[in-house]
Amino acid sequence: MCDFKILHHCEKGYVVQCERCEHIQLAFGTTMMVMDKGEFQNFRNAISELAALHKNEPFPESKNITLPTPCRQVHLVFSSKE
Repeated sequence: MCDFKILHHCEKGYVVQCERCEHIQLAFGTTMMVMDKGEFQNFRNAISELAALHKNEPFPESKNITLPTPCRQVHLVFSSKE
């Protein structure tokens, strides 16, 4: 059983960390991911790089930013506003 510490929470989702195993749970929209600290840092870095590439998008609501996952058939998609 996990006891969570809230790292971030907003209307779009949350980031919490288990105080026992230290895994991080990230929920955004209809997606939830569980990662260890290293995986979370890699994910955060990848998102930061993608955000920098798309910061001047003419249509910030368009879901045109894709992030592959370890499952070849599954990609995460974001708008630059997200």
